[in-house]
Amino acid sequence: MENINWKHSMFKEGDKIKWPCPNCTSKALRLSKNKSINEETLESQEAHDHPDWGPEFIQEKFAGYLKCFACNDVIMFTGNSHLEAEMEFEPGDDRPQEIWKRWYNPTFFEPPLHFFVLKDIYPESVRTEILSSFKLFWCDLSSSANKIRVALEILMNEQGIKKTYLTRSRKRKNFNLHQRIEEFETKNKEVAEFLLAIKWVGNTGSHLGNLSHEDILEAYQLLEHSLLLLYDDKEVKLKKITKEINSRKGVRKRK
Repeated sequence: MENINWKHSMFKEGDKIKWPCPNCTSKALRLSKNKSINEETLESQEAHDHPDWGPEFIQEKFAGYLKCFACNDVIMFTGNSHLEAEMEFEPGDDRPQEIWKRWYNPTFFEPPLHFFVLKDIYPESVRTEILSSFKLFWCDLSSSANKIRVALEILMNEQGIKKTYLTRSRKRKNFNLHQRIEEFETKNKEVAEFLLAIKWVGNTGSHLGNLSHEDILEAYQLLEHSLLLLYDDKEVKLKKITKEINSRKGVRKRK
């Protein structure tokens, strides 16, 4: 994952949004002007009668678009918004002026923003579940974590790890995910350790645990690295080179 501060999800009017475009990965997203709808909530409207009311009490719902100025793709998003005062200097004026800026706190993107690149070399079924997790990240952390867990189950399928076994009474039962990862460990101990850590995060989501955005982001980091180790040719080649050098305790044998 790129070094992007995903934990701070709010942005204001005029900000350069540093999240990558899901289409071209460029960090060129901008809020489309004159295409946002902001509506004040009923509770916020009723608060106008308060003697200490000010614009900072306004709470809104919004729908709008982000546009990528690199590829011209657009992203629809929704969420909450509010106003905050900033002091700005006008040209030729020594005294700062109070300017009210709208801040946006998104809860949904379509298409979803990508927290890491879902390469075509990864199984499509795994990519589909990870993309669903990306979509849920903004509005439902538990469901987002559960989608990660489902992605691991599918990854085990793709790696040929058995889903079921026969009991002594000839009844077929399912292996749980933990057991399947333990079986996968016999094939790839390094990746299995990463997957086990990811599984614990997914379990927390499945059991309505106390999850934070940072927990999910860490799981994404581990998941991206695991997929690279399993499917990226560059990673496979580097591991082969490392193994050969270490086994010879010197430079590799050339053909």
